[in-house]
Amino acid sequence: VAITAGCDLLQKPMFAIVVGGIGGALVYISTFVLNNLPPGWRVDDPVGAFSVHGVCGIFGVMVCPLLRDELAWP
Repeated sequence: VAITAGCDLLQKPMFAIVVGGIGGALVYISTFVLNNLPPGWRVDDPVGAFSVHGVCGIFGVMVCPLLRDELAWP
């Protein structure tokens, strides 16, 4: 989901691999955090849909425009 937000903006395949890899790490971290919240703060998300679509979608929207130019990544 992180890469689909701006897949038309990225010029190099390596950018897609980096964004997808960071998105995968974010899914793992956000699922762990949401599953270990205190009882009064728990979120009913058994399949991790918010972690995938919410967290990674927001990350992809924010980072893909930054990687669109050749000069943005050394």
